[in-house]
Amino acid sequence: MTDPKPQSPINWTKAPLTICFLGDSITHAGDYHAMIQLFLLTRYPGQDIWVINGGYAGENAAGILRKDYLQLDIFPQKPDVLMIHLGMNDIGLLGFSDVKEPPSDESRQERRGNFRNAMTGLITQAQSRGITVGVLSPTIYDDRHTNNDSHGLRPYANAELARFGQIGREVANSIPGVFFIDLHTPMDALSNAMQAKDPRASLVRDRVHPFQGGTQVMAFEILKAINTRQVVYDVEVSAKGKTVSTSGAEVGEITLTESGLQFEMVESALPFPTEAASPHFKLLPIDQTLNQMRLKVTDLPPGTYALEIDGRNAGEYSHTQWAQGIDLATNKSTPQYEAALQLLKEVKEQMLPLQRAVCDMRSLRYQLLIKKEPEGEGLLWDWDRMEPQKVLDAANRLYDRLVAEGRKPKGWQSYVFKAGRQAFGRYDDIRTGLADLRKQWAAKPAQSRHRYRLTEVKR
Repeated sequence: MTDPKPQSPINWTKAPLTICFLGDSITHAGDYHAMIQLFLLTRYPGQDIWVINGGYAGENAAGILRKDYLQLDIFPQKPDVLMIHLGMNDIGLLGFSDVKEPPSDESRQERRGNFRNAMTGLITQAQSRGITVGVLSPTIYDDRHTNNDSHGLRPYANAELARFGQIGREVANSIPGVFFIDLHTPMDALSNAMQAKDPRASLVRDRVHPFQGGTQVMAFEILKAINTRQVVYDVEVSAKGKTVSTSGAEVGEITLTESGLQFEMVESALPFPTEAASPHFKLLPIDQTLNQMRLKVTDLPPGTYALEIDGRNAGEYSHTQWAQGIDLATNKSTPQYEAALQLLKEVKEQMLPLQRAVCDMRSLRYQLLIKKEPEGEGLLWDWDRMEPQKVLDAANRLYDRLVAEGRKPKGWQSYVFKAGRQAFGRYDDIRTGLADLRKQWAAKPAQSRHRYRLTEVKR
């Protein structure tokens, strides 16, 4: 089915630009939109594009709407774009355990209607604030691979997720200005192709959460759909001393030497460090589609020419290869790739854990609310109003009370109490760390200058 509306109205020239991903545990984990943040940092350096983790583990669309999380947590962060990724918890996975026949449409009407209404409500709230909204379909439930049965078999759950994706598309298409991105169809197709070769293969290690490649499919499909800049640069120069064509860079004066040529380029993007970001990206044509950094040099005399960028050896290529163009995006020897690796380190070691800690604090807040512990009710997500020590004290009292009553938190609740209390214990560091990181990235230069030199290799 072809979506008749433009897939993305995001204005990539807007600065600053804040994008929030709203979702359940898949979003709470932070992995897919951390990769999106990294890509945007490399493709739009210094432009202050900031990605927010709006994940609520265990939640569904109706719960997020009913608990007013947009008002409490998301709107205070002033997002320009809200991308909603829900559905996994909305279908009621437990209801699919050991089901012998597909559920009837009649039996699913209430859940489907609740999802449709809640998604409409979330979109309406966001649009009333002038926020651009995108709807992401649910990802897959992998009931087919033979590698892990820890979550049990739930026949027909994946088909219902596809149906909820269709509902999301219908809601998006019914509201002007909303775009839709289908994640389920491409992930399901890739999963089927992988399992045709190896029944143990999976993009979803626990059948629900898209790791082992699923995260990368999500990031790739979203980046394609929101029309991000695909080319780092595409430059053609002639060994006769002239610039033929440029995109994404400006070429300075070309100097001919006895054995080649040299020139400077001012570049406005960096390559995405695909392999370093995740080995699972090899499953996808991300470099061919979204990560081209092509340098073409024509009119070179026959021979092999070594490339240096800022004095670093970046490989040797024949004059024929140079005439066809060399894609340097995945070349790990370039200073541009090294700069991208530094951004990757900052995303993985700073942004990802800090934002995940914020989600953990929100999960702990929910435990305080449902168990009627004082201080929980006043926990709005406003950095300036929150009193972290009061919340931490309340969480400690609640934990001690549950233990005394023989209800010591287990499983997910145990994680929430541990991670949430740890996060509140370093509240100020998390707050300042996120603010400082955004300022640091926004202050990066929008352009970088590099010196290129081609020298014939004498054999």
